[in-house]
Amino acid sequence: MIALVTGGTGGLGRSICRALSGAGHVVVIGFRRQREAAESLAQELGEGLDRAFAVALEVADAEATRAAVEAAASRAGGLDILVNAAAHNVDGLIGDLAPADVDRMHTVNIAGTLNSIRAALPFLVASGQGRIINFSSVVATRADSGMAAYADTKGAVEAMTRALAVELGPKRITVNALAPGYIDAGLGRRPVLAAGDLLPKLVPLRRPGSAEEVAAVVVFLVSPAASYVSGAVLPVDGGLQAGSRILGARTPPSL
Repeated sequence: MIALVTGGTGGLGRSICRALSGAGHVVVIGFRRQREAAESLAQELGEGLDRAFAVALEVADAEATRAAVEAAASRAGGLDILVNAAAHNVDGLIGDLAPADVDRMHTVNIAGTLNSIRAALPFLVASGQGRIINFSSVVATRADSGMAAYADTKGAVEAMTRALAVELGPKRITVNALAPGYIDAGLGRRPVLAAGDLLPKLVPLRRPGSAEEVAAVVVFLVSPAASYVSGAVLPVDGGLQAGSRILGARTPPSL
């Protein structure tokens, strides 16, 4: 299968590209600015064997995205998988955020996801086994101060995922989303550092996750084993959304 990963040079994107390549997929590495990093990753994954190549992709620009996806699909011979890993975040209290920062988060995280899906859709339909993986975040349901703008974009991605699962299901396309928690990579590294010694009390598994653990869930969702999974938002958060030990451990009752 042929997979396009937007944000392919990001902390999560790189691991997703490697994991998909390791699972036998041809990988198209979407990048915005980091051409050298994208081309280096493509060479690592087997560019000379036509197993990977990089494509410039500004998801905020609908027409440019359409043209880039069409060119990539033409070169690869189709498209079966779209992973929307491109994201933008600026933390800040709502009264302090610059309007341009809010606009950019909405443009990349919401419109950018939709732009990529619309551009890829004809190829995913033609595939007959299309897979779309979007990226939400634990903050869509469990946010904190300074996350309002970013959290609302991820809530929109979750709503979009469910709606598109209904809309595209008859076309044999599954649509799912991942909601990472404290992941020690990419945009997640700063929250991990900020949590510090408190993190083991926040996360039931008592540690941050890795980009490789997120990528493994992506590989599952695009595999035949997940062919009947659609409209789901899968947390990859070590149990964070289930609850925290912030109040301290209690002695379980004896039986």
